Amino acid sequence: MNYRALFLTLIIFLTACQTTPPQGLNPNSNEHREQIEQNQAWNEHLKQLNKLDKFIWRGRFSSRDEQEQYSGQIIWEHQDIINEIIILAPFGQTVAQITSNENETVLISSEKDRITSDNLETLFAEAWPQAPDLNALYHWLKGEPNPELPYQAIRLNQNNNLLYLEQDGWTLRYGQYRNYHQQLTPLPGRIEASRDNFRLILVTRDWQWLNSD
Repeated sequence: MNYRALFLTLIIFLTACQTTPPQGLNPNSNEHREQIEQNQAWNEHLKQLNKLDKFIWRGRFSSRDEQEQYSGQIIWEHQDIINEIIILAPFGQTVAQITSNENETVLISSEKDRITSDNLETLFAEAWPQAPDLNALYHWLKGEPNPELPYQAIRLNQNNNLLYLEQDGWTLRYGQYRNYHQQLTPLPGRIEASRDNFRLILVTRDWQWLNSD
């Protein structure tokens, strides 16, 4: 048996199975981005994600930079103008709790300090300065770009789920897509986000849908 020929055939097969942009198109190029935006299956997927606008997301995180490393849990309940975000230490102690409704937006720290603001995103940044912008995170958790900002590069897998994204200075890599509670739209189970020397991993434990329809 010609093992060298067999090995080369295997390499060619595995390479062909990888999800890559069409030959000749750079994932950072305008042509590739235009092709993604004209992808009918991708646009239909985005429409389904847009319907998932009321939820409770539970997940774990780990983060590190050049000096420190952290891990913990996050619970985020989102319903229109009502939000509650709880950041927990690994063993369940509350590090920060943010609540927002039509009357007020309040951050309560682990030391029971109370900070008020008229902006949810501002308090989230106060609680976790290194994390992505909360509005971007709302979209990125579901596996879609933030539609309010341009993106610099994007790749989809063969099922038209987001695989790789560069947006707002962040690089995001997606994996472990699955359906939660018989929801037909697959969502990412793991996201790796990095910017400069900061790296963040988000692992979904559960989604709970609060839509009334």
